Amino acid sequence: MAVLLRPVRLWARRVRARQVRWALLARGLGALAGGALALPALPWPVQLLGLALVGGAVTYPLWTAPHHGDPDALRFRRRHRRIGLRAACLLLFAAVAVPLAGGPVAVSLVLALGALTLPALEPLVWRLWPEPLRAAVRRALAAEQYLEAMIGPGVPPPRRSRAGVSPGGVEVRPVDTVGTVGTVGRARRRLTRATPGRALVVAPMSTRVAFDPDAGFAGRPPALPARLGRGHKPDRNRFNCRCGDRLLRWTTATQELRLYHPTGQLVLPTVGAPPPPGSVPEVLRAHPVAELVLYLELRPREPARESVRLAFLDAEGLRLFELSAWTSRWSDVARLAAAAGLAFARYQLPTVTKWELPGRSGLVSDALFPWRAAAWRATRSWRPGE
Repeated sequence: MAVLLRPVRLWARRVRARQVRWALLARGLGALAGGALALPALPWPVQLLGLALVGGAVTYPLWTAPHHGDPDALRFRRRHRRIGLRAACLLLFAAVAVPLAGGPVAVSLVLALGALTLPALEPLVWRLWPEPLRAAVRRALAAEQYLEAMIGPGVPPPRRSRAGVSPGGVEVRPVDTVGTVGTVGRARRRLTRATPGRALVVAPMSTRVAFDPDAGFAGRPPALPARLGRGHKPDRNRFNCRCGDRLLRWTTATQELRLYHPTGQLVLPTVGAPPPPGSVPEVLRAHPVAELVLYLELRPREPARESVRLAFLDAEGLRLFELSAWTSRWSDVARLAAAAGLAFARYQLPTVTKWELPGRSGLVSDALFPWRAAAWRATRSWRPGE
């Protein structure tokens, strides 16, 4: 697949490089012309015109429309952010224009304060929108980051067809796992063609990579096969998963999931089990573990070529806890999850660094399995070296 996509990548990067080169040249000429007009010796209307040219050249990306091949929800989110930044730029320009025109300095300071406040208020305003809209944006961002990591950056924007889906795009749809992918424990809901309101995400180029926007918190790629054989005995009293000096144990008699660690013992509440006694972080009591995810993440630009991690997710698909450098067999984790009544899945994820994808964190797992902030803080001491 990578060999077939290589000519497309090279052509797309060449086209993108030419577009970027011409855009930078135009912006540079505009900034130089604006700087020449903004000299102090010229009248203040000419200075304002020069400042407007300089500001437009510097902030040009904010005044352009979002990518026309993006999903509607993602385009709306990016427009929402750009509108806030545009308003901040206008207030900042007004704050500079008022003193030049002979206005009071106090008004200029108020406008400058408003320009600094608007970018900070924009994320709070976004939280006021309905949850289905924000969830659609979250799924689109996760699908975009995953597919870009799979096929590489630098793809030209696609054209839209009459149906609203780009001809070279990808319809990201539910993954049919019958006969190929198994899930141990609780079954996840899968969308079908008859389900109304099915989420569609358009990717920038054609590929057969499937992505289920209804799985987990932000969507999931297809999982690796995780079916257990018939040889295991589900009536055992204890199920262990050992990785070095760390031991994860499920005790059937007490319905308890416990992690034995060099720093002590950590009890992890699970869905369907009675609340464990003793001192347990309150966020884990409020959001018990509902799924175990074992994923391998490739890191091409680091000394460690791959990283295997075991993530503990709650019912919403948010990450509560994580163990790095996990070397135990996946079948042991799957049997433990089956005994505890937890869902289990394993994935092989691509990873690109932030230098390869500008604006990206570089970790696909962060987009697919976001942390619950309170749980990340509560379990921080249990993750040495993270």
